[in-house]
Amino acid sequence: GDDNDFWYIHWGNILSLSLANHIAVEIKAKAGDPDNAYYYLYLIEGATGNNWITLRTDGTANWKLVSRKAGSTSSTLDTGIAVTTDYVILRIELHTHGSDHAHFYIDNVETANSPHSTDIPASYLEPRLQVYNYEAQVNTFDIDYITVKQDR
Repeated sequence: GDDNDFWYIHWGNILSLSLANHIAVEIKAKAGDPDNAYYYLYLIEGATGNNWITLRTDGTANWKLVSRKAGSTSSTLDTGIAVTTDYVILRIELHTHGSDHAHFYIDNVETANSPHSTDIPASYLEPRLQVYNYEAQVNTFDIDYITVKQDR
């Protein structure tokens, strides 16, 4: 745990998840120290890494939802749901019905500012978990389960 260390788990350039196939990624996990680290659940475009959508902490009181497409700035919105050190179920679902958009759920409740339709990545997506330390200490992200699915 040096300052500004990070670790992540990703699924190695599987590049097979597509917005057109209704993607869902869900994790049940517990953030060890959300005041001193950022915790992320991503769907990231593996081809460039410049396009992504995430539920994350940022050292403030509530979970945030963030999306970004190459050539644009990030869109960051507050979910209205407090970050705790208890186990939480985080889920991101991407859909195309009507328009490209994402739904965000925490403990099976849709969050504020969901659905979200700005800067939604569309293809070559892979799930990723990440912890970024910004204090000189070790932080944990205890994981109960992870699921990833898409329609065929």
